[in-house]
Amino acid sequence: MSDGSVPGMAPASHLSLFRRPDQDDFSAQDVQRLRAYYPHLLRAFDLHWSHRRLADQVTLLHRFLDAFEFGVVMLGPDAAVLHANRSARDMAAEPRLARWLGSLPARVAGHEPLGPLVHEGLRGQGGGGVLGGARPVLMALALPVGAAAAQPGACMLLLTRYAQLTESALDFVMRTFALSAAEARLLPLLLRGSTPADMAAQLGIKLGTVRSQLSAIFAKTGSVRQQDLIRLLGSVPPVRL
Repeated sequence: MSDGSVPGMAPASHLSLFRRPDQDDFSAQDVQRLRAYYPHLLRAFDLHWSHRRLADQVTLLHRFLDAFEFGVVMLGPDAAVLHANRSARDMAAEPRLARWLGSLPARVAGHEPLGPLVHEGLRGQGGGGVLGGARPVLMALALPVGAAAAQPGACMLLLTRYAQLTESALDFVMRTFALSAAEARLLPLLLRGSTPADMAAQLGIKLGTVRSQLSAIFAKTGSVRQQDLIRLLGSVPPVRL
């Protein structure tokens, strides 16, 4: 009987019971006992393959997340990191980002820079923010995963370097809120707390254009003021797994 861990051996699929040649054949009583054991053996095989399939699916999911060029961190209800993809681990290993990422990739404590955002996500209130003060270095988005009203859920944390805001990260947000590309480019500035005039100056567009795009974002996210938009990702529906 193989558990599939030894290369070249067949995975667990067959169980043979036998006695040595110098022993008597199985008696009718032995056969009766084996028949009683059969349902339990069958369940053991079913559980084995269910575990193997689940392990394969988790491995595939991790490989999928590793392909993202922005950081993805999955956290349990206690804020412990269940999985951090390759980009998130690379960020955590970068000395200049350590101050902002805190104890990643182990656990996010409430007093760390990411703490308030993550713990809001665990309570079902997603959100977003920029870390780094006057010189932003990271944009962080927290999405709740299956949080219930009276019980903390899990949280998906998305991280991207502010100076290298990736197209894939923007595309994720655009699809979530059905934003246009022109509207999506305001997101980093909104999370930083820039005024419409600041946005117009930084993007080299008219103030009226910025206000028009902000109005569109207000309508699509159900927000009524710019302060709400700083946490606009809080309106992301909880992720259901």
